[in-house]
Amino acid sequence: MHEYLQLFAEEGASEAAAPAEASIDASSPATDAAETSQTATDNDSVAPESFDDLIKGRYKDDYNKKVNAAIRKRFKGQDQLKERLDSMNPMLEVLATRYGMDATDLSKLDIGELVSKVSEDNTFYEDAALQAGMSVEAYKRMHKAEMENARIKQEQQLTSQQFEQRRKFEAFQQAAERVKQIYPGFDLDTEMANPEFERLTWQAGVPLQTAYEIMHKDEIITHGMQVATQKTKEMISNNIQSGKARPTENGVKSSGAAAKTEGTSPSTWSKEYRQQIKDRVRAGEKIKL
Repeated sequence: MHEYLQLFAEEGASEAAAPAEASIDASSPATDAAETSQTATDNDSVAPESFDDLIKGRYKDDYNKKVNAAIRKRFKGQDQLKERLDSMNPMLEVLATRYGMDATDLSKLDIGELVSKVSEDNTFYEDAALQAGMSVEAYKRMHKAEMENARIKQEQQLTSQQFEQRRKFEAFQQAAERVKQIYPGFDLDTEMANPEFERLTWQAGVPLQTAYEIMHKDEIITHGMQVATQKTKEMISNNIQSGKARPTENGVKSSGAAAKTEGTSPSTWSKEYRQQIKDRVRAGEKIKL
């Protein structure tokens, strides 16, 4: 998940070569004139720091820590493998000596030849064949078949594990797209660089959205409050504007004015006013003429 660190380091190395080339060109008269003109024009401006300036300056310690951590992680597995191989050297020396092979320098030992000699040595199989009630040759064939079956089974398991890892990675990518629709600032590579996030999701199986909300709960709460405040302000503003523009529709509040214009005789009432009176009566109001 963290191969980006290697790219990060290579990018730094490639950019570190750029200032050296620029310094060669800067010795020409044309370059000197251009620099003088530029200085006169932009004497108050400050050139932005390059990547090389940053990793050699204020970000030197952080950069070195990240690169060293990436290197240690990459070579940790190789160191463990080397230790395991080194622990087998005494056994190889004994076997090589038994079959008359030079064991003074194990790096030059022909492992294929040694395996062949061990396989052809019946003394390794005599006791086991006797206990199984089989001839040595029959026992060797059976043992070879068992080893081959175990190898095939191991390869099948490895293939199944690789398939499962690929399926899991594809599911992660799909889940990341869904989370990004809810939280546009979500970036899977950035989050997986956090060991705690990786442990929660890849190892413990916590959904990406849940893990993201756990790791960024304070930011999410703050943002939600800001959005809610803004929406409240907009709603209040819209209600105020709507109230100013809304015409008088409440027949109860305007009954006095309506009565003056409509008169006290029902025969002079308009259709709209008669409907208002009906609504008021249904609401329980007593109308006095």
